[in-house]
Amino acid sequence: FLMIRRPPRSTPSNSSAASDVYKRQKLINAGIKIPVLATVGEMLGFPIAKTVFANEESVLLQLLISIYAIPLASPYPVHGLIFSEPGIGKTTIGLLYKHYLGWEYFNEIDPGLPTDRFYDDLGAYLEQIDPYKHLRTTSTWHPSAKDCRHGRLDIGQLHHYMRPETKDDYKDEVAVLIDKTRFLREHAPGKPVLIGEFGLADAKWGLSNDMKRDNEGVHFHNCLWASAFAGSSGTAMFWWWDQLDRQNAYHHYRPLAEFLSDISFVGLKPIKATAPNDRLRALGYQGKDSAYMWLADRNAIWWNQVVDKREPAEIRGVTVEIEGLDPGVYKAEWWHTYEGTAIGNERVTLIDDSLRISVPSFKGDIACKIKIEEN
Repeated sequence: FLMIRRPPRSTPSNSSAASDVYKRQKLINAGIKIPVLATVGEMLGFPIAKTVFANEESVLLQLLISIYAIPLASPYPVHGLIFSEPGIGKTTIGLLYKHYLGWEYFNEIDPGLPTDRFYDDLGAYLEQIDPYKHLRTTSTWHPSAKDCRHGRLDIGQLHHYMRPETKDDYKDEVAVLIDKTRFLREHAPGKPVLIGEFGLADAKWGLSNDMKRDNEGVHFHNCLWASAFAGSSGTAMFWWWDQLDRQNAYHHYRPLAEFLSDISFVGLKPIKATAPNDRLRALGYQGKDSAYMWLADRNAIWWNQVVDKREPAEIRGVTVEIEGLDPGVYKAEWWHTYEGTAIGNERVTLIDDSLRISVPSFKGDIACKIKIEEN
């Protein structure tokens, strides 16, 4: 799925996700009682006075309060979930949340906190009362291997912001996404994984002025394609949706959506593709008789184009080799990643160990669908 996350409504301005979480954590740690509205516990039938259920973006903050009797509730509203009577049963809550992707326990909690028992208790509880068996996840302000491995967390997730303090990583968005996805896949094998927040930030975690300069959405385009082909279960979710809106960057979604419209990555493995040109990165997936690949010029990173004003040169005369496919005749269909259309195809026969495909001339990046036609 493709998704843009919104800043929480508790944030009065365009501040970062982390700052919003820290404000709430300070209140909790200080023992201050935020005005109680209601909790998920009331929805599930706990004997609490009738009122309005409310929360920000992680409804399970309320469930935490209900189960462990913490004298605190969040005043942040969830749209359309208003109740006048306590004692709502399991069927009702299941219906209310049927179309939700899943449960997110926390937004950027401290990864060093001892949360394992809570995740066990809450996970077991949800297994009893959620008839739709929604997936469960959480997020931390720093990648958490233990959360990725937790048996009752179904989605491995991390948040990451590219900041000038990360030096070279700040300049190469594709390398960052490859690295972060590798972490998720290493520690959450067999699970869906997502980069739940991502973007360019300044030293104080605010909106980067460099992102404002990227009027063409170069980093946005590269991050969408890189995260889709580096091993994530969805594209990186950008925090600065309001800036993307001002730049009218939504058109970057359609080419990727068009390319993926008839593809399923289920059962596929990371592609074994190599190119003699060191300038090229090859990301993608393959099965026994198909492969899907994104080729990207290392010189086409956002920093080079937006900050240094260096346009990538055209790449010509490159051949890519893919290992691990069954012998047969294959059709390679090349796609323009900004237009979302096929721009050419060729038929190639695989006889020995690897399929060799000639890459058409391109600038920046290009994508390819490879499917067997004859065994």
